Amino acid sequence: MRMDLSDLAARRALLARIAPTSRKALVVTEGWLAYLSPEEVASLARDLQAHSTFRWWVTDLASPLLLKRLRKSIRRALAEANATMRFAPEEGTGFFRKLGWNEAEFRSTWEDARRLRREMPAAWLFRALVRLAPPGRREVVRRMAATVLLERAPAS
Repeated sequence: MRMDLSDLAARRALLARIAPTSRKALVVTEGWLAYLSPEEVASLARDLQAHSTFRWWVTDLASPLLLKRLRKSIRRALAEANATMRFAPEEGTGFFRKLGWNEAEFRSTWEDARRLRREMPAAWLFRALVRLAPPGRREVVRRMAATVLLERAPAS
């Protein structure tokens, strides 16, 4: 099914059609949210929250610092694709909490890359520099890029 999910009416109609067909659904938006505005992501979060069958949500998430670096390093590719990366909330997964989604699991991209032996070139140097940083800064770096599992917040 082809659809522009930024078309609110079409997206809401699709979610209304899909929601009743399952009891516990997982939504995956990997590789997509970064190109939306915070307002568009919030709208999507509210639309998913409107249906109790959407229980979990997996997405990738970048920090503002990483987004700034990505914009510079891949600017040519973004320009060729007429794409703009816009979503990297300062509050990380806290952005979703106020919209009814809690962080259930956080998988650091850096840690997963090391575990899978798929690190970027010169990662050893990056790791050494991070080890020298204060603990608070290490956590900032750890949370720079991730795959997160969000879970519907319990009804209040």
